[in-house]
Amino acid sequence: MVPVCVILSIVSDLLDKPLAWMSPSLNSGRAIAHTLLFAVIVAVLVWRFSASRSKWMLVAAFGSIFSHQFFDKMWDNLTTWIFPAYGWFLTVPKPWGFWEFFLAEINSPIEWICGILIIVFLLDYVSNQRDHPLNKPIKEVKL
Repeated sequence: MVPVCVILSIVSDLLDKPLAWMSPSLNSGRAIAHTLLFAVIVAVLVWRFSASRSKWMLVAAFGSIFSHQFFDKMWDNLTTWIFPAYGWFLTVPKPWGFWEFFLAEINSPIEWICGILIIVFLLDYVSNQRDHPLNKPIKEVKL
């Protein structure tokens, strides 16, 4: 469940940031994947295709995406957050190009803190998986 939550917590930016550079009508960087509708649809799909179909998987999937939206303060942009209730997404004029935007993002301390935390959690998860019986080497059978 942890890898799913980690991926879902950043999937909004992984989808919307590239769209912002490819589409003039979605150039705010917070569009389709920053909507509550997207969070509900993805959470239901994750739950539907998960092996356990546990209600906690549904809650975790929605919570991962919603927490990203919460920390992005999406309630300041209700047109996007509760899309399609208020119409199409707002467009924002881009004052700089891709590299200036990239350097501003990479120089932000919160980006480094979040990146380090994600790496720590993933390393911890992977290191704990070595003890699982399925990860042990298969013994050769002698005939």
